[in-house]
Parts: sequence; structure tokens; C-alpha cells
Amino acid sequence: MQNFEYFNPTRIIFGKGTIPQIGQATTKYGRKALLVYGKGTIKQIGVYDQVVNSLKKSGIEIVEFGGVRPNPILSHLREGVTLAKKERVDVIVAVGGGSAIDEAKAIAAGVKFEGDVWDIFVGGAKVVDSVPLVSVLTVAATGTEMNGAMVITDEESGFKTGLALPTLYPKVSILDPSTTCHLPIEYTACGAVDAFSHISEGYFTQSDDNTPLQDGMVETIVRTLVECMDILANDPRDYQARANMMWTATLAWNGLANSGTGTRGIPCHALGHPISGCYNTPHGATLAIVTPRWLRTVINDKAPRIAKFACNVFGIQEDEMLAAEKGLEAIENWFSAIGVPRSMKEAGIADPDFDKLADSSLRLMRAWGIQDQWDLKSIRQLFMDCA
Repeated sequence: MQNFEYFNPTRIIFGKGTIPQIGQATTKYGRKALLVYGKGTIKQIGVYDQVVNSLKKSGIEIVEFGGVRPNPILSHLREGVTLAKKERVDVIVAVGGGSAIDEAKAIAAGVKFEGDVWDIFVGGAKVVDSVPLVSVLTVAATGTEMNGAMVITDEESGFKTGLALPTLYPKVSILDPSTTCHLPIEYTACGAVDAFSHISEGYFTQSDDNTPLQDGMVETIVRTLVECMDILANDPRDYQARANMMWTATLAWNGLANSGTGTRGIPCHALGHPISGCYNTPHGATLAIVTPRWLRTVINDKAPRIAKFACNVFGIQEDEMLAAEKGLEAIENWFSAIGVPRSMKEAGIADPDFDKLADSSLRLMRAWGIQDQWDLKSIRQLFMDCA
């Protein structure tokens, strides 16, 4: 195990009926809130009213900013930063899934930043402070509710990128699993793949293999995702499965299971972001498309890790290389069983621009320092295999 520091300042309030605590939680950080949310689903399921009533009861003045897209875009982010500065908000309340919380984080950073907020993502601008953020989560997927990461797409160029900042951890995140019971099973499945990718990419790429505790955490998280999806396929409103999946997705990307594992990468995110950036494909769907192809390219080098994963997650016991092959097949079979797209064609992308996708992917890999053993030709071929 490698040396590490682990610090996670986010307070989690978890369980059914916890949303009315948002007002009191917010008062510790400000009195005028920018309320950030998406296209209105939170109004349909009653979450909006609970949040607004609680904030008002606690004396919080509300400035509304809805309309966040499933893949949040730069132009809308800029509008949010402008509004937050104009209204002099001192706290941000994000309500919804990963997109709403991610854009709220970017607004929180942009309010304290004098230049264009996009420079934070691509210009190397430093963020030393941000507006406090609290969140109410309604989708189990990204883990953004307990980390400092965020992603934004420049819709004009189709370039999607992300970064993590220590100032952007939510101060408080409220997780009520009952809010996820309305989600269609196909949307839930994309969330499961998102969490799977977050936790497994580090497992397959980490530089230190002498990490039995962390490996066991990863394997348990993936097994739990598989088990929850099995239950939800038959009963999408099963509360216990929704609760287990919500907390599992949070733990998949809050940094705990990766601590001490050395250097690691997120190649599938670098491959998936260009697809959703160019074609607005759901994030989890892009990861379902690229993950099996990426694993295929590294199976010879990563056979021991993939074989261990196959044994401890799927119960596959074979010689190392055969176990790795069967482990990859098990992942592919699980993706098929839960109904996520397995190709760009299945995701509705009929004529992909392979050159543009490869350029964007390599740009991300270089920015994230994971470009070793990749070049435009190999990345383009992988995207062609995904078509």
C-alpha cells in the first residue's frame, strides 16, 4: 500500500424523509441561495416543494436557476455564474442528479473567479475559493454528492471535460433513496454503469496491487450494484435496493476505496466524454459502450487484475487468462442484461465522427496525464470498434 492522505468534508444525511432538513443545513453557510436544478422532474416527484418550503421556513431567500441539461453545457453555466454574481448569493443549493450538482459546483467556483469560468476547465486558472454548496441528490450514479469533481461540455465545440477541486466538496448532501424510485429502469441502469466505471477503472489501472482491503471494497461495491439491478429489474420501486444502490454509488467515487492504491487512471471516462460531448449521449451509456472495448485492449497486461475481479465479483475460477476472458464476458453479459447500449449504433449514433472523437479523447488523456500507450490511431480504432 502507498502513502496517502484522505479527507472528505461532506456531511451526509441519508434516508427516507430527510429532505426537509435542507433548510436548517443551509443556514450554516448562507442566507441567500441560488437554487440549481434541471428540467423540472423534481417538481413532478414533489422534491422541489419540499426543498423550497424547508428553505423558506428557515429564512433562506431563494434565487431560482433551473434548466440544467443532462450533460451540463457551458452557455448555461455562464448564465448561472452571471445570475449568482448579480444576486450576490452566498450559498448554492443543488437539487437533482449529477448534472445539476456538477453545474452547481462550477457556478460555485465561477462566482469567486474574476475571469471566464471556462478558463477553470481548460485555461489552467487556479481556484482558491468558492461559494458553499449543499445538495439534495435524486439520482444514484456519479458520486458528485461526496466529491469535488465536476464535468461541463462546451456545446459549440462538443468538447466535454472535467476536473476536481478541493473547494467544491458539498458541505452537506441529503440522500433520500425514495426520490429515485420514479426513475425508469434504463436510466437506473446507466447510473449503475457509471458507478461501476468509477470504482473499477482505478481497480484495473492502479500501480500498487498489494491492497487487499481496497480491492475487497471495490469488489463488494460492484457485487452490490449487480444485486441491486437484479432486484430493480423485477421491482423498480423496491426501497431497499434503491437505498443500497444510492449509497453504493456514493462510495464508488468518494475516494475511500482508492486511497493507498498508487497512481491510477480513468481511461474509460476519457473515451466516453467525447461521445456524450458530441452527441449528448447519457454518460453511463457511453461508459457501457467503451468499457468492454478498453478492457479488450488491455486484457493481456491486466489479466491478473481482471482474473481476480472475475473470481471475486462473478465467481469465475479458471486459469488466469481464461478467467480474465470470462470476466470480460461476464461484464458484457451484465451490461446486456440491464439493457444499456452496447454500441454507438444502439445509442442512436448512426454516423460517428471518429477523427473528432479521437482528437477529443487524446486531448483529455493528455490533460489528465494518462496518455501513455495511446495515440490517435489506436484511439480511433477503438471508437470504430464501438460503432
